[in-house]
Amino acid sequence: MNRLSRRSTLFALAVALAPGVALSAPLVPKSAAPSLPQEQKLVFKIMRKGSPIGLYTIDIATKGRLTTVDVTTNIKVTVLFLTAYQLSQKGREIWNGDQFVSYKGKTDDNGKKHVVSIAAGPKNTTIIANGKLSIAPKGAIPASLWNAGFLDQSLLIDPANGRQIPVKVVDMGKQSVVVQGVKETARHYHIHGLKRDVWMVKGEPVRFQIIGSDNSTVVSTLQPSG
Repeated sequence: MNRLSRRSTLFALAVALAPGVALSAPLVPKSAAPSLPQEQKLVFKIMRKGSPIGLYTIDIATKGRLTTVDVTTNIKVTVLFLTAYQLSQKGREIWNGDQFVSYKGKTDDNGKKHVVSIAAGPKNTTIIANGKLSIAPKGAIPASLWNAGFLDQSLLIDPANGRQIPVKVVDMGKQSVVVQGVKETARHYHIHGLKRDVWMVKGEPVRFQIIGSDNSTVVSTLQPSG
């Protein structure tokens, strides 16, 4: 699988197709073993005021058309050796091809706990947050931003608390960024409403930025694999 593309007020995640021509192909016996899942792990270091405060991790496994995405965020901000803010979030998304199917996750946002489930339906998207039901438009997806599906969205769902966020994605043009120690040309997007910036290379996020409630800049950068 090609590499695909957090949380609270302090922080809050296009498949590239390679066309090819097969001149001939052997028949696959019916008894052939099923293909193994294709797996990928993206790890982002979260920085604030020049200091690391956590990690945002995306584990992607694809088998056939089914993609499972496990998203984990852990943030801890200390001031004068005391914990000023802490966030832990863990969730799982299921996708069928490029269509979002479902999300289930739990978040502890500085002591405030949330349990959220999101399910795509034929007419709308169902959200249950801490037992409270709400309905989002058909096609709405979580704001994990792990792939380019957010680019044509006018509404995203906060996976931490189930809140629906009207958004407008603005293409800020190409910018040079350092990705895993290598200078790359990335496409920069600003997401109004979510108040987040995303830099993408070949449809995959490589950098996130958000302004915290204290006006500090929080930046998450893709780390070298392995």
